[in-house]
Amino acid sequence: MHEQLKSEQYRPRPVLRWYIAKPGNSEKRPLGIPVNFAGFFDNIPQNILLDLVTRRIADRRILKLIRMWLEAGVMKEGKYIASNGLGTSQGSVMTPRTQMVTLNLFA
Repeated sequence: MHEQLKSEQYRPRPVLRWYIAKPGNSEKRPLGIPVNFAGFFDNIPQNILLDLVTRRIADRRILKLIRMWLEAGVMKEGKYIASNGLGTSQGSVMTPRTQMVTLNLFA
Protein backbone atom coordinates (compact mmCIF):
# COMPACT_ATOMS: atom_id res chain seq x y z
CA MET A 1 0.00 0.00 0.00
CA HIS A 2 2.88 2.35 0.78
CA GLU A 3 4.13 2.08 -2.80
CA GLN A 4 0.62 2.53 -4.16
CA LEU A 5 0.28 5.75 -2.19
CA LYS A 6 3.64 7.05 -3.34
CA SER A 7 2.91 6.26 -6.99
CA GLU A 8 -0.63 7.65 -6.70
CA GLN A 9 -2.08 4.27 -7.73
CA TYR A 10 -3.93 3.64 -4.45
CA ARG A 11 -7.71 3.38 -4.65
CA PRO A 12 -9.61 3.19 -1.36
CA ARG A 13 -11.87 0.24 -0.71
CA PRO A 14 -15.35 0.55 0.76
CA VAL A 15 -15.48 0.76 4.52
CA LEU A 16 -17.20 -1.68 6.83
CA ARG A 17 -20.02 0.31 8.45
CA TRP A 18 -20.89 -0.37 12.09
CA TYR A 19 -23.24 1.57 14.32
CA ILE A 20 -22.09 2.13 17.87
CA ALA A 21 -24.05 3.51 20.79
CA LYS A 22 -23.50 7.08 21.86
CA PRO A 23 -22.67 7.35 25.56
CA GLY A 24 -25.62 8.37 27.71
CA ASN A 25 -28.47 7.77 25.26
CA SER A 26 -29.94 5.23 22.88
CA GLU A 27 -28.76 6.92 19.68
CA LYS A 28 -26.13 5.24 17.55
CA ARG A 29 -23.46 6.78 15.38
CA PRO A 30 -21.83 5.30 12.30
CA LEU A 31 -18.29 4.03 12.48
CA GLY A 32 -16.50 3.22 9.24
CA ILE A 33 -13.65 0.73 9.34
CA PRO A 34 -11.51 0.31 6.22
CA VAL A 35 -11.87 -3.34 5.25
CA ASN A 36 -8.15 -3.79 4.60
CA PHE A 37 -7.33 -2.45 8.11
CA ALA A 38 -10.09 -4.26 10.00
CA GLY A 39 -8.46 -6.01 12.94
CA PHE A 40 -5.07 -4.37 12.38
CA PHE A 41 -5.26 -2.09 15.40
CA ASP A 42 -6.72 -4.88 17.53
CA ASN A 43 -3.69 -7.08 16.90
CA ILE A 44 -0.64 -4.85 16.41
CA PRO A 45 1.85 -5.38 19.25
CA GLN A 46 1.76 -2.32 21.51
CA ASN A 47 5.56 -1.96 21.46
CA ILE A 48 5.48 -1.65 17.66
CA LEU A 49 2.58 0.79 17.85
CA LEU A 50 4.52 2.90 20.36
CA ASP A 51 7.58 2.80 18.12
CA LEU A 52 5.50 4.11 15.22
CA VAL A 53 3.99 6.84 17.41
CA THR A 54 7.47 7.98 18.55
CA ARG A 55 8.26 8.81 14.93
CA ARG A 56 5.67 11.59 15.11
CA ILE A 57 5.62 12.54 18.80
CA ALA A 58 8.79 13.49 20.66
CA ASP A 59 7.42 14.68 24.01
CA ARG A 60 8.27 11.93 26.53
CA ARG A 61 5.39 12.97 28.81
CA ILE A 62 2.85 12.42 26.03
CA LEU A 63 4.48 9.11 25.08
CA LYS A 64 4.28 7.99 28.72
CA LEU A 65 0.56 8.82 28.80
CA ILE A 66 0.00 6.88 25.57
CA ARG A 67 1.84 3.87 27.00
CA MET A 68 -0.25 4.06 30.20
CA TRP A 69 -3.51 4.18 28.19
CA LEU A 70 -2.43 1.23 26.08
CA GLU A 71 -1.50 -0.80 29.17
CA ALA A 72 -4.60 0.17 31.19
CA GLY A 73 -6.67 -2.89 30.31
CA VAL A 74 -10.47 -2.95 30.20
CA MET A 75 -13.47 -3.58 32.44
CA LYS A 76 -15.82 -6.28 31.16
CA GLU A 77 -19.00 -7.12 33.05
CA GLY A 78 -17.55 -5.50 36.16
CA LYS A 79 -14.25 -7.39 36.01
CA TYR A 80 -10.82 -5.99 35.18
CA ILE A 81 -9.04 -7.59 32.24
CA ALA A 82 -5.34 -6.74 31.95
CA SER A 83 -3.88 -5.66 28.63
CA ASN A 84 -2.45 -8.54 26.61
CA GLY A 85 0.13 -6.31 24.92
CA LEU A 86 -1.77 -6.24 21.64
CA GLY A 87 -3.68 -3.41 20.03
CA THR A 88 -5.77 -0.67 21.49
CA SER A 89 -8.99 -1.21 23.42
CA GLN A 90 -12.14 -0.45 21.44
CA GLY A 91 -13.52 2.83 22.73
CA SER A 92 -10.25 3.85 24.35
CA VAL A 93 -9.27 7.50 24.30
CA MET A 94 -6.10 6.48 22.47
CA THR A 95 -7.59 4.28 19.75
CA PRO A 96 -8.40 6.98 17.17
CA ARG A 97 -5.30 9.00 18.03
CA THR A 98 -2.82 6.16 17.65
CA GLN A 99 -4.58 5.05 14.46
CA MET A 100 -4.36 8.55 12.99
CA VAL A 101 -0.66 8.95 13.84
CA THR A 102 0.18 5.48 12.51
CA LEU A 103 -1.80 5.83 9.28
CA ASN A 104 -0.26 9.26 8.63
CA LEU A 105 3.14 7.55 8.42
CA PHE A 106 1.99 5.89 5.19
CA ALA A 107 0.88 9.16 3.57
